[in-house]
Amino acid sequence: KRNKYFKFIMLNILTVFITFSIIYFFFPYLRKQGFLFPLIEYSFSLSTLIYIIFYIYVASSDPGTIVKKNNDTWVDIINNGKNINKMCPYCMVEQNKFTKHCFLCNKCIEAFDHHCHWINNCVGYSNKPIFLAFVISLLVTLAIDSIVCFNVLLVQSDGKSNKYWMDNIYFRNIYCGFVLLMSLFFIFPVSYLIFMQVKNKESQQEVQTYYKEVREITDDNDKTEKLLE
Repeated sequence: KRNKYFKFIMLNILTVFITFSIIYFFFPYLRKQGFLFPLIEYSFSLSTLIYIIFYIYVASSDPGTIVKKNNDTWVDIINNGKNINKMCPYCMVEQNKFTKHCFLCNKCIEAFDHHCHWINNCVGYSNKPIFLAFVISLLVTLAIDSIVCFNVLLVQSDGKSNKYWMDNIYFRNIYCGFVLLMSLFFIFPVSYLIFMQVKNKESQQEVQTYYKEVREITDDNDKTEKLLE
C-alpha cells in the first residue's frame, strides 16, 4: 500500500515527457532537416490518441467487483446455512474458485488476474479484454516512439546554425538517447505481458465457460421466480 501509486504516477510522467519531447523537439527537428515522413507523424498521433483513450478507460473501469447485496452479519450468514469457507472474511461476499480478494483495492474481483500498479486498478472479468487492448496500444506507441528517436539519432545536422540546442549533436544525442532508453525499457516487459496473456488462452477459456454457465443458471432461476410470482 505504501507504493500503491508510485508506478501509476511514474507512467503518467513518462507518457507526458516522451510525448512532449517528440511533439515539441523531435518532430520540429526532423521537419527542419527534411526527414519527417507524414506516415510516421500520423501513426504517432493516432497510436498515442488510442493509447490514451484505452488508458483512461481501463484505469477507471470496474474489473468485476462483487458487491455485498445486504447487511447480513456473520451470525446471519451462519444461520442462513451459507458455506463460510467460500465467504471472503473482509468483504463478507461469497467467492467462487476464480474470485480473489485484492488487498490493495480492498475488494473481491471476479476472475481476478492481477492488480496492475501501472493503471492503479485490478484486472478481472469485466475489464480483461480492454486491458489487453490497452497493452497492445502501448506497445505500438512505444515502437513508434523508438522509430522516431532512431531517426533523430541518425540525422546529421546541416551545420548551418548552432543557435538551436537540438543542432548540438552532443545534447541532441544525450536527450534523444535518454528518451529512446525509456521507450525500450517498457517495450520488453510489455511484450512479455502480451505473450503471457495470449499464452494463458486456455485458462481464460475455462473462466469464460464457467461464467457463461453461471449466467445461464442465474437466468433460469430468475425466469422461475417470475413464473412463481
